[in-house]
Amino acid sequence: MKPSKFTCIEAFCGAGGLALGMKKAGFKLISAFDNDPVSIESFNLYHGKGKAIVADAKAISGNDLLPQSLRYNGFGIDLFSGGPPCQGFSKQKRGAHLGDDRNGLVLEFARLVHELQPKSFLLENVSMFGQKRGKSFVDGIKELLSDYDLFPNFYNSADYGLAQTRERFVIVGFHESLNANFSIPSPTVEKWKTVKDIIGDLPEPPEDYSVHSKFPNHQRARVTPENIKRFSFVPQGGDGRIYRMSIV
Repeated sequence: MKPSKFTCIEAFCGAGGLALGMKKAGFKLISAFDNDPVSIESFNLYHGKGKAIVADAKAISGNDLLPQSLRYNGFGIDLFSGGPPCQGFSKQKRGAHLGDDRNGLVLEFARLVHELQPKSFLLENVSMFGQKRGKSFVDGIKELLSDYDLFPNFYNSADYGLAQTRERFVIVGFHESLNANFSIPSPTVEKWKTVKDIIGDLPEPPEDYSVHSKFPNHQRARVTPENIKRFSFVPQGGDGRIYRMSIV
């Protein structure tokens, strides 16, 4: 892929998973932040020293993230991306949307978009954020970013080749002055892949729970026979409150 002129700044960057996708899509990462020092250390190891900083989303400003050279260059950047904490909106945490302090960080994301005024933004969160649990926050984003055309949509990772039915709610926004449109990406697979499709050819991990000598991170889990039996009753594509993924 040829170097792109598209620039990107990322919030809540973690160890750099989303940034990796942005790079593969052709974006040049300008800066990023997260409040977890260990994640920032990993991020800078893989994406370049000094790219990301440890910062609190409530305290950082758009100017802190945008280099001086870009502040007066039209829109400044092409894309502002990020996945604010999702625990408070997750269906795995009953009632958290009513009292989790991290929920307001989605509005801090919107504030930074408002300050940076990028050409576009991408906000990712759990699917429940796009439903009843996150309605008031989505409404707040719409109000704060009224100068952006929004394209919200629910995505299932299994539709794009992952052996996991991970559902996410993503809002893509374009500044209204661009008069841009956004097409929802079509699924890339006709049939969902299973875990067996991906790792079925791996040898059994060592019986002593050590890491396999030829396959990093390939290690037997310390699971009791009772739980192994419970796993056997999880239906294809189900989670049984254990894992939400295809089993065979």
